[in-house]
Amino acid sequence: MSRYLSFRVFGLALILVLSTFQRIAVSTSHPSNPVPPIVRRPFRMLVLGDSVMWGQGLKTEHKFSYQVRDWICAQRNNGTCPNPDDVDIHVEAHSGAVVAQPQKDNEKKEEQRFIRTGTPVQYPGEVNHGYPTIWGQVDLARRHYEKLTIPVTEVDLILVNGGINDLQATRILVPRWGGSLEGLTRKYCEEEMKALLAKLADTFPNARIIVPGYFPLVSVNTPQSVVLETIGYLFEHKKENAKLTGAIEQAAANPELAAHKSVGPILQWLADRSVKWIAASNTRLAAAVSAFNSTHSNLPVIPVNGAEAPPTAATRALFVPIPFQAENAYAANQSFLWKLVPKPAGVVFECAEHDPLKKLMVDDELQRERPCMCDQAGKGNDIACVRAGTFHPNREGAQAYYAAISKELGKIWRFTVWSQN
Repeated sequence: MSRYLSFRVFGLALILVLSTFQRIAVSTSHPSNPVPPIVRRPFRMLVLGDSVMWGQGLKTEHKFSYQVRDWICAQRNNGTCPNPDDVDIHVEAHSGAVVAQPQKDNEKKEEQRFIRTGTPVQYPGEVNHGYPTIWGQVDLARRHYEKLTIPVTEVDLILVNGGINDLQATRILVPRWGGSLEGLTRKYCEEEMKALLAKLADTFPNARIIVPGYFPLVSVNTPQSVVLETIGYLFEHKKENAKLTGAIEQAAANPELAAHKSVGPILQWLADRSVKWIAASNTRLAAAVSAFNSTHSNLPVIPVNGAEAPPTAATRALFVPIPFQAENAYAANQSFLWKLVPKPAGVVFECAEHDPLKKLMVDDELQRERPCMCDQAGKGNDIACVRAGTFHPNREGAQAYYAAISKELGKIWRFTVWSQN
C-alpha cells in the first residue's frame, strides 16, 4: 500500500471515530434523553399499640398518626405535602391490644392464630381484642416489610404505646375494683414496655421510637350521674329501663345540667384515681424509655450552623406526655373524649339485632359502621365492642396528641439524618 493511501485510510478512520464521539456527546446531552433524576425513598413510619394509637372511632384523616405523617411530609417538602405517599405509614395498632408478651400456653395459642403465616385471623382495628399483642404486631410489621422487599433498616420512625388494656380500665373506673395503680403500672407501663422497646430496636435498628402517654378518663368536671350511668352500661352490663329517662339523656337535653359540677364522694374518688393513673403511667413509661436509652446507642446528630442540638436529638426513644386538662375529661364541658349520647329515633344498627342498648350510641365517627365490624369478629351484640369509642380521644383529643408529638419532633428534626434525605 502506498504511503499516500495509508494516510488517506488513517484520516478516514480518524474522522469516523471523532464523528462517533460527537454523536454520543450530542445524544447524551439532548433534551429527549435526559439523565434520570435521583429518586429518594419514602420516609417510613410504623404505628403499633392499642386503641388510642389506632384512633378508635376516628376517620383515617383525623387520626393523630396520620396527622403526624402529614407533618413529616411537609418537613420533607418545604412546608407543603403535595404527595402524602412521600411518607409510607404502616399501621398494626388495633383496639384492645395488650403489651404483655404471651406466657401461658393458651395465650401463646391465641397469639399464634393472629400471627401465623398461613391465613392468620384478622379483625378490623375497631374491634377490641387483646390479640395480636403488641409483641405480635412487631412480628407482623417485620413480615409486612419483608414481603414488600423493604429493608427493616429503612424504618425511620415508630409510634408505639401500651399498658392500659393489661391493667384494664375497670381497675380505674369501677368503684368496687381498684387495686394498686403503682404496682400495675410498674409491671405493664415500665417492665413490659422496656422489654418491648428492646425488641423494636433489634427488629428495626435505625428507627427512632416515640412513646406517647395516656390521659385522665374522668375528672371533677365530669357530671357524676353521667359517668356512673356510662360505667354501668359498659362495664356492668346494665340494661336500659324504658320507663326512665337516664342521666345521659338528661345531660343531652339540658347542657346546663351536664355542666353542673356536683362533686360527690364517688366522683371525687374516680377523679382521684384518674389523676393517680396518669401520674403513675407517665412516670413508668418515662422510666421505661430512660432505661432503654441507657442501654442503646444514640442516633447520629447533624450539626446545624453552630446551633446546639437538644439532648433528645440523639436519644433512640422519646416519651411524650399528652396535656389533657380536667375540662377535657369524659363528658366535661370541653371533653376530648367520645361519649355515650341518645340514639336518634329511627337509627338501627345493622349487625346488632340483639343489642341490649336501644337508645344509646357513641358520638364517634365510626359508630354506625362498627357493629358490623364487631359482628365479623363474633361480637355483634357485645356492648363493649359496639360502643368501643367511649372514653377514647375524639377529634380534639387526637389533635392534642398530634400537637404534643409534632412539637417534640419539631425540636429535633433539623438535627436528624431525616433532614438530609
